Amino acid sequence: MLLSQEDNNDFHVAGYGFLAMIGLNFTFYKYFFLQTEVKIGYINMPDILTTVSGNEKANQHFKFLQIIVVFRFKIPVLEFLIVLKLLQTIFYHPFN
Repeated sequence: MLLSQEDNNDFHVAGYGFLAMIGLNFTFYKYFFLQTEVKIGYINMPDILTTVSGNEKANQHFKFLQIIVVFRFKIPVLEFLIVLKLLQTIFYHPFN
């Protein structure tokens, strides 16, 4: 409900938008990395339908900028399991 009137939820193209994104990944010491990502965009919606009657419309436009910086480390679980299996194979002596 919008101002005591029914909403217009029909499919309608209200406008357009543009987005640009760039990202970098720096890996060091094999298991650590720093990842950055920057997104910038513009949205313009000049024809937003607000109510069922169709006579009432709205418009808006906005710009946005998003910056993400992540520091992570990788845990080589698969490598660890392979080495563990190899050690079990080498040092396992069944009691006979």
